[in-house]
Amino acid sequence: MGLKTILVCLTTDHNAETLLKLAIPLARKHGAHLIGLHTIEALLVYPGIAMHVPGPAFSEFNKSQMAQAEAVEKLFRKHTDNEDFVSEWRLVKSEIHNCCGSYAGKRKGS
Repeated sequence: MGLKTILVCLTTDHNAETLLKLAIPLARKHGAHLIGLHTIEALLVYPGIAMHVPGPAFSEFNKSQMAQAEAVEKLFRKHTDNEDFVSEWRLVKSEIHNCCGSYAGKRKGS
């Protein structure tokens, strides 16, 4: 049974280049659907720690995350646009969660 879908997690432009060199020949060989996935991280602030994070820090962090995502997407499209197999780009933005609440809930259920 051949591969139908290949999901490749591309975290940085450096590792994207390496991973795509492996994923593209596999997708080509099997006529598989190749999905490139990149996740934009959320800046986690733990409520139990007295720390002020100024607005510009959030802004710069978000800008750097978007710039990285654009660079990875550009590489993905450069390598897949001229291929015969189906390729798809997915960008996922993680959300900010209350870290203490998530941790406490997991401990209670353990």
